[in-house]
Amino acid sequence: AAKADQTAVDNALAAKADTATVNTQLAAKADQTAVDNALAAKADTATVNTQLAAKADKSAVETALQSTLKFNNSTLLWSSAYEYKVGEVARFSFDGNLYVAVQNVPSGSTVRPNTHSSHWVLLVEGQQPANNKAVFATSQVYSGNLGGSTGADAKCQSLADASDAAPSGVYKALLSTSSTTATGVIKDEHIYMRVDGRTVATGSNLLSSTPSWEIDLDENGNSVTGHVWTNTNRFGQRIDWRVCNDFTSSSTVDMYSNNGSGVGIIGTGSFTWLNGTVLSCNNNARLYCVQQ
Repeated sequence: AAKADQTAVDNALAAKADTATVNTQLAAKADQTAVDNALAAKADTATVNTQLAAKADKSAVETALQSTLKFNNSTLLWSSAYEYKVGEVARFSFDGNLYVAVQNVPSGSTVRPNTHSSHWVLLVEGQQPANNKAVFATSQVYSGNLGGSTGADAKCQSLADASDAAPSGVYKALLSTSSTTATGVIKDEHIYMRVDGRTVATGSNLLSSTPSWEIDLDENGNSVTGHVWTNTNRFGQRIDWRVCNDFTSSSTVDMYSNNGSGVGIIGTGSFTWLNGTVLSCNNNARLYCVQQ
């Protein structure tokens, strides 16, 4: 009595797939030929080995790099006295960077790594020596309305930030106002250099002596001439207390100075680089900018 009766058996069998359904399902599967074709389309071991062999091995990569970059210990520290061939690497001590020559550079030339991108390309960014600091004359000229000492500093900072030649850092204007003096931006331990790496002076000697090299390059390493707002004498002290209304006015009338602001003259080869003449506030002049 516990066994299934005939009716139950028939119903169970009827619920199973009939032969036609099974055949249809099997026909939808890939036959042996399709499987063989799919496998044949895959790369065999020989093909894989051939492809891998075409790749550069470690030795080939190193050989390629050595034929492109040339490290010469005797000329690795850049000097204008050395000749550099295409592919030779040099470290520029001013900014600590490694550069590679992309054109031949003759010995005795002024083609410096950080100012002549036509001949040199930055390879590895290094660390600027802590006491090496850049000084430049601005490429732009301004009226006596500099926005005060903070405005003058901002002008220096903006030009330095946009330059590939000036090392990154904080820059301030070499300018004396009612609240600041040029001595405030000079530190005795710093070596002041133009952006081409030539040393101008060390520490306070920047203000008290004739520069070893004129500050006649701008932030990009281009030569500049003309006047520079300083209001500073050779000892780094202000000449007039609030000249050009503390450098916030370009008026021809200045109640704090009869003649205008003291200005330096670029390229004079003497103390007049800092204080050579006077200009009324409506004239245009550059700024000297000093890295801090």
